Amino acid sequence: MIVCLNICTELELPTYFRNYEQYEVVPMEWVNGIMDVCRLNDYEKLTEFVDKLMQDGYCITQLVEQLHEVIVFDPTLTDKQKAVICDKLAVSNFRMQDGGNEYIGLLDLCCTIIKAIRM
Repeated sequence: MIVCLNICTELELPTYFRNYEQYEVVPMEWVNGIMDVCRLNDYEKLTEFVDKLMQDGYCITQLVEQLHEVIVFDPTLTDKQKAVICDKLAVSNFRMQDGGNEYIGLLDLCCTIIKAIRM
């Protein structure tokens, strides 16, 4: 079994498997786009961005996990800002996994990011 798994990891995937949908990963342009829109401090642009993101059908739970990494390693945010945002990330992740509305959860998370950036 272990030999089989080792061989499978060495295989190169065909190009038609090398897309984001197969790996259930949100492209980084969307993740970085959320941070860029939040830094603009404009709620209308935020709503438009979230609407476009939802229309593309990406998994918001995965987006929250990727956003966590971006925020933790962002050198422009202070530790206090990171703490506030990461606390809200945890709450949002729990709510979405518990069956909450992804659209409202993402808007709530982004509003918290905007408030934290203003701190």
